Amino acid sequence: MNLERRLRYNRHALDLPASIAYGSRKRIEAHLMNLSQGGVGIRLSRPVAFPGPVRVSFQLPESKVPMKVQGEVAWIDKLGNAGIRFLDMSPVVKRDLQLWLAQQYLTH
Repeated sequence: MNLERRLRYNRHALDLPASIAYGSRKRIEAHLMNLSQGGVGIRLSRPVAFPGPVRVSFQLPESKVPMKVQGEVAWIDKLGNAGIRFLDMSPVVKRDLQLWLAQQYLTH
């Protein structure tokens, strides 16, 4: 399997603060637990019903650039854990994310 394909499905474990914006100007703080090119796993202090799309904001370790990505909630459990699938990502954010994930994959 080539590196690009491995990276597409590889999830990198993290523990980072994140912010989820949803609805009409609602925002909730979260912890980012894992990250891949296709989405993130987050932990919330309580389960939240997200109506429609969300915007996930976080900052990668060793990066000064905040990441802001549109997504949709793929699943959520009764404990407040959730998976968010990325929907729309600017080319710059997509490239930065791919490079960061590749660096983590190759050095760990």
